[in-house]
Amino acid sequence: MEDVDGPRCRREWGEEILRSRNRLQALFDGAPDAIAIVDRNYRILMVNKTALNWYRRRLEDFVGKLCHQEFQGRSDLCVNCPAEESFRTGLPAFRERASLVAGGNKYYLQIFTFPLRDGNGQVVEVVEYVKDVTAEKELQQQIIQSERLAVVGRMAANVAHEIKNPLGTIVLNAELLEEELDRLGSAEGAESKELLRVIKSEVDRLLEVVEEYLQFARLPKVKLEEGNPNEVIADLLFFLKEDLETRKILLVEKLDPLLPPVQIDPKTLRQAFLNIIKNSLEAMPEGGKLTVSTTPRDGKVEILIGDTGKGIPEESQNLVFTPFFSTKHGGTGLGLSITSHIIKEHRGTIGFESYEGLGTSFIIRLPIPSLTPDPGLPGDPQRARMEEGPESGRKHRKG
Repeated sequence: MEDVDGPRCRREWGEEILRSRNRLQALFDGAPDAIAIVDRNYRILMVNKTALNWYRRRLEDFVGKLCHQEFQGRSDLCVNCPAEESFRTGLPAFRERASLVAGGNKYYLQIFTFPLRDGNGQVVEVVEYVKDVTAEKELQQQIIQSERLAVVGRMAANVAHEIKNPLGTIVLNAELLEEELDRLGSAEGAESKELLRVIKSEVDRLLEVVEEYLQFARLPKVKLEEGNPNEVIADLLFFLKEDLETRKILLVEKLDPLLPPVQIDPKTLRQAFLNIIKNSLEAMPEGGKLTVSTTPRDGKVEILIGDTGKGIPEESQNLVFTPFFSTKHGGTGLGLSITSHIIKEHRGTIGFESYEGLGTSFIIRLPIPSLTPDPGLPGDPQRARMEEGPESGRKHRKG
C-alpha cells in the first residue's frame, strides 16, 4: 500500500503546488490588462506586469502602499470607489472613468473589482481588474463627430450658397454706385463714397465667412507625396513677411535643415499652418513674437507655431478644435477645425499648450515613414494629448 504521507508523495505535492503557483503567476503577469490586489485597508498586495508597464514603475514601488495614492495620486479614497463597494457588499463592482496613467497621459479605463473571501466567508481582499478602452472610446467619439460634421457641413453649404449670391449682387451694385458718384464728381459725394467703402468692406468680410463655411462643407482631401514641411513653412512666411512687419510681430524661425522627408500635401498643409498663424496674429493686436520651428523627434517631424499673445482661457481649451467655437468676436470657429481635419488626413496629430497672458504654442507631429515608434502601454503614450475627442486638447493633448 502506497504511503501517502511519505517523502516521495510530499515532494510530488510540493512540486504540483509550485507548478500551480507558477501557472497562476504566469496568467496574472501575462494578462493584457492591469491587475492589482488590495487588502481591507486599501494597501496594495500584488500588481501584475501590465500595471507596472502602464505606470513605468517597479513592484516595490506599489506593495504596501495605498492604492488611491499610488494609482490616482489621491490622499483619500477615490470617489465612488469600486473596491470599497466590493468590500462593503461582498459583490463584484464596475466603474468606467478617465484616469491619468504613464507620463500624465489621459486614458479611459473600465475597472472591475472582485471580492476574495477567507475560510469564514469574510471578504479580506479585492482584485482590481483594469481594462484600457481608450481606443474604443476615441473611435466612438470620432464616429459621432464625423456624423455631426456631415450634418453641419450640409447645413453650412446650403446657408452659404443662399447668402453668397445676394452678397455678389450687393457688391456689384455698390461698384456701380461708386462709378456713378465718380462720374458726377460732386463734393457732396465724398461722404457717400465713404459709406460705399464701408459697405464693400463688410460685404468682403461676409464673403470670407461664407467661403470658410463652404470650405468646411467640402473638407479637403489630401494627396500625399514625399516632401519637406520646411519648404511649405518658408514659402508661407515669405508671403506673410509684410503683414508681420505691419503688425510689429518679431518672427523667430528655427527650421531644422536636416529635417527628414515626410508624406505631405503642400497645398492643404500650407492652409493648416496659415490658419494657426492667423490665430496667433489676431492674439497679438499690439505686436509680439511668433516662433516657428521644426525638428525630428521620436519618429515624427514636430512643427511648433507659438505666439506671445493673450492665451486661451482654461475653460475654453477643450473646445478649441470644435466646429463653430471661437473666442474671437466675429470669428467663424472653423479655422482650427479645418486644420485638425487636414492634420488627421496627414496621419498626424495636433495639440497645444496655452497659458493666459503668456501665449499659445501649437504642436503638429507628422510621422516619418521609415520609422515606427514604440506603441507603449496602455494605448500609445507617445501620442500627443490631441484634440480629437475629449482628450483633445490642451497642454499637449489628443487628435
